[in-house]
Amino acid sequence: MKKIFKLTVALVALLSTINVSAIGNDFSIDVRKADGKTLSFALHESNKVLLSIYDQDHKMIHTEMVNAKGSFYRKYDLNSLPAGSYFLVAESDLRTATYEIAVSTNNAVLKAIPISEVAKPTLSKINGLVKLNLDNKANTPVAVKIYDEANELIYSEVFLNKSIVEKVFDINERSYENYTFIVSYDTDKFFEKTISAK
Repeated sequence: MKKIFKLTVALVALLSTINVSAIGNDFSIDVRKADGKTLSFALHESNKVLLSIYDQDHKMIHTEMVNAKGSFYRKYDLNSLPAGSYFLVAESDLRTATYEIAVSTNNAVLKAIPISEVAKPTLSKINGLVKLNLDNKANTPVAVKIYDEANELIYSEVFLNKSIVEKVFDINERSYENYTFIVSYDTDKFFEKTISAK
């Protein structure tokens, strides 16, 4: 009888799962039913994802790096948190998704749909050519700056009304070995990466 009960509970939990898919196959989060102030969810199709919880004042409460292939299940006990809004941020190399957590006196609910989802720019280098690619679905201004090792600005451009930003930079003919690419987008997103010309 206990086995049948456990199987029934597991089946109900499985059927009550809400699948949240995101940009591409980078990762997805399945929100499970909360048990009081304990949240549970599954992270799928992930390799390396940074999970962080923030309060309303953007103060980090918890962070952990998940480095697993396939599915990863996680429970968070939020009993020590006062009532209010909190945010679960899942960040990979390709994007960042933010989910709202509503905490009340007796329970916590992780919203199934992200309140924001932002693709990150990718920089790839082949034979001294650096290609920038950014999926900018929000069509927000994208500012690109490149600095050399002496911290001198060698390139600056703002791309307006572009849903996809693609640009190729030739760093072969430059006098320094390392160049820092800074990309600002979606009003408050910031990306920085240093690439060697060698």
